[in-house]
Amino acid sequence: MPALVARGKEGTVFEKLYTRVFEKTGIKMKGIVAVQKKLLLMIYYIWKKDLIYDINFSNIQKEELAPPSPLKIDKEKQLKSHI
Repeated sequence: MPALVARGKEGTVFEKLYTRVFEKTGIKMKGIVAVQKKLLLMIYYIWKKDLIYDINFSNIQKEELAPPSPLKIDKEKQLKSHI
């Protein structure tokens, strides 16, 4: 079970997720299932974007979700005002 191996490594995102869910619910299986879901979503995302796995993957996702630059917002406002 890859989720058990992933959660066993100290200091990883998976270990933190498992600990958080286990402390909240008190059920180990819910923590393991949460790690399985995160692994599956991460694998799918990497596959669809054709990326190479990086240990700091969660940091990459956060950067990608960063708000657009102010210049892009200004251009969108200009386009809407012309409509």
